[in-house]
Amino acid sequence: MVRLISQLVGVRLAGAAAKPAPLGTYVLSREWVLLETEREEFRARVSVAQLKNPIPSLPSEGPSFEWKIPMPPRKLVREEVTPILGAVNSFGNRGQLEAMVNLLWDGYAWLLELPEQFITAGSVQSYGGLPEGAVIQIHSHGRMQPFWSTTDNADEMGFLIYCVVGGLGTSNTKMLCRVGINGFWHDLEEKHVFAG
Repeated sequence: MVRLISQLVGVRLAGAAAKPAPLGTYVLSREWVLLETEREEFRARVSVAQLKNPIPSLPSEGPSFEWKIPMPPRKLVREEVTPILGAVNSFGNRGQLEAMVNLLWDGYAWLLELPEQFITAGSVQSYGGLPEGAVIQIHSHGRMQPFWSTTDNADEMGFLIYCVVGGLGTSNTKMLCRVGINGFWHDLEEKHVFAG
């Protein structure tokens, strides 16, 4: 059993080179305990804990994110994602309905998927699992400004890029993004997620 676990989950000290294990590699660095892994589309390292007392003998490594494929175009968000989320939002409850879309990479191009979903003012649930090729999941918070809710934190437990859009139907539409690995996240600036 221990051998199986060690093949699935890795451990390394900062500065030591190692390919991430299938379920992730824990990294002990000067200031952080990190979890890193990769998939075909990107590699990421997220914070599990910040050390109260840094370890001066270890190199410094921190949270990071790197694309391995072309970034999705910001135009896709502006011209397709935001209008779809805004249309769903406008159906009822004074502009507070949530909705979700997935961005998929098929090996050649970015595709938009609007899954069948159950929507309310405080949550959105897809009826099916994630489709093959799903890389980014984007949901809305209606007219409210975007933030990471406790519901978002409970739902976003996979190895994906997650985004939340808020201010729909206003002149102040904004988006927050983060990469998640098994319930640990690293915030990303929108310019590191979308090109253009």
